[in-house]
Amino acid sequence: MPKEKQKTIWKYIGYVLLTLVLIVYFFLLTFPIEALKDHYLSRSAGRLPYRIAVEHIRTTPFLWVNCSGLEISGKSKNASPPLVAFETLKLRPAWLKLLMGQPALRLNGILYSGKIKGMAGKKKDDVDISLAWKDIELADYPLLTAMNLGQMKGALSGKFLLRMNQNRWYAGDGTLTCQLEEGSFKELKVRGFSLPTLEGIAGQGVLRLGQQKATLESFTINSNQLSSAFDGKIDLKPEITRSRLNLNGKVKLIGEMADQYQPMLSGLLRNKDDQDFYTFSLKGSLSKPRFSF
Repeated sequence: MPKEKQKTIWKYIGYVLLTLVLIVYFFLLTFPIEALKDHYLSRSAGRLPYRIAVEHIRTTPFLWVNCSGLEISGKSKNASPPLVAFETLKLRPAWLKLLMGQPALRLNGILYSGKIKGMAGKKKDDVDISLAWKDIELADYPLLTAMNLGQMKGALSGKFLLRMNQNRWYAGDGTLTCQLEEGSFKELKVRGFSLPTLEGIAGQGVLRLGQQKATLESFTINSNQLSSAFDGKIDLKPEITRSRLNLNGKVKLIGEMADQYQPMLSGLLRNKDDQDFYTFSLKGSLSKPRFSF
């Protein structure tokens, strides 16, 4: 075939491909996602033990899906407060992952006066979520007030990795592993007490779900000022704050925090193990936790 004819054929093929790309692009850009959001969210959330609500949603020329006023709460319409509430949240496909056959979404947004960004994706039977957040204000998180933990203030930063290694996690069956890295608390206050800055916070845990129960096999948190660990069971309820707790915990203060609060802690927690950890149990519910020392 003559070269001139080949060039002509490839030129028309290029025109066709460009036209298809533009058609898909403008379809995505003008898709009436706002009009369909309630129907789509109700169907998507129907399998989840949560309710999802969005005030406004739109697409952008760069194919981001922008959400504002996004809340995730318990199934009950009277559930209050929400488990999490984003001021804004932006989502878009992770194109490189898609080309590799691994569906994934990139996200970033504003959460309780702080910034959050990350990626959620599926690979075989695993669902992985990686998040990084900065300066999340605890005082803006109403669930802490509902849990009767007293007024808490401070800014939280860090990175969080979550893996759900069964694709039936949404039905409440599977195993979740999580890992916390590079965490920090600054300007932390609990019930009016100012605490030293916590830096280098790292943690990891394993949570198994099944038959409306969650078994916390292990969860450890360590920093420059304290070391702690938890295990036990949680009886899950449709309204998450009413879930029943049966957890065991232990804590040990380090450094400046030990110098300031060790006498108070030893007066409150009287049981100590052979590694100098003070032990306690946590029962009741998430909204009304009950400590036993």
